[in-house]
Amino acid sequence: MKTPEHDGRRMFVELGAADSRAARGELEHVVLVGEIRHESVFYFHPLARRVPRVQDWLALVS
Repeated sequence: MKTPEHDGRRMFVELGAADSRAARGELEHVVLVGEIRHESVFYFHPLARRVPRVQDWLALVS
């Protein structure tokens, strides 16, 4: 999920749903790609992983 430049309100709905699915075991983790321009509790979920670029994430999983 790419972090947006705007205030992110719509994104938080999707991110909250992904965090919830991860907490229920439906997802292994949630990946946040890009610079965080504002803070939200959703970014700090134990299963959320933050990376600056997609390439960085791909390097971690390959």
